[in-house]
Amino acid sequence: MAIDLDVNLNLPETPKGVPEELFSQFRILYNAIRNLGSYVSSLATSLAGETSIRGRTTLVAGTKTVTNTAVTANTTVFCTVQTLGTVAAPKAIHVVVTPSVGFTITSADVTDTSVVAWMFFP
Repeated sequence: MAIDLDVNLNLPETPKGVPEELFSQFRILYNAIRNLGSYVSSLATSLAGETSIRGRTTLVAGTKTVTNTAVTANTTVFCTVQTLGTVAAPKAIHVVVTPSVGFTITSADVTDTSVVAWMFFP
């Protein structure tokens, strides 16, 4: 999900009665804000890609590996079953983190095909 922080002030010519030096400083601030907005927008776009910190996945035979290079040895992963698959009730799930690779979610039931939502903090 991209965040659009485009700022459009349509800078006019120096307003009548405003010293050019003062308005020049305003233009510098305006450009800094636009650059910051552009940076934050591109950062949000990249986080929505491979390095997203949240998502959903469907277990296959009770397991699923989520690939994400932002995962570190200190990453905390939270998971919750969203939709039951081949099980009548949610089963316990276990997560194993592999730094710079991702993490693997494993259900206590090897036939589990539930949808699991995940979120992590690197």
